Amino acid sequence: MKSGKGNLIRSLPLRLRALTKKWLALLSALRTSSGRRPRKEHLCRPEVGGFTFAGAQTFRDLFQQLDAKRVLWGSQKRYGAKELKILINRVRAKNPNLHLPLEVIPETGGLRERVKELAAAEVSASERDERRRAA
Repeated sequence: MKSGKGNLIRSLPLRLRALTKKWLALLSALRTSSGRRPRKEHLCRPEVGGFTFAGAQTFRDLFQQLDAKRVLWGSQKRYGAKELKILINRVRAKNPNLHLPLEVIPETGGLRERVKELAAAEVSASERDERRRAA
């Protein structure tokens, strides 16, 4: 099943579908009248189903994927790559004043689960290093 603007709009209730189409047309008209060409991410929510973060083996890989994606839609709002990297680093932080809970990371594309797995791997690797130093 392909995911795209048409499928997203068709999956909405009828009343909301009509409002969404009107909003998209108005937004496109406003952007065009201001002399700026509308960008795709402003016209519709990008497809969610086709992109996952499962291939990231380290946080560096994950950050590179986020930079390539540039924009990620959560259930409530749009996240930029820079904002997500800051949130991920705050979830990883050991300082209790900076630490944030894992729930601040959106679940879109399996991002929250991937951050959880990578953070657990990072903690176990640091514990192994501490045991080696102690021995």
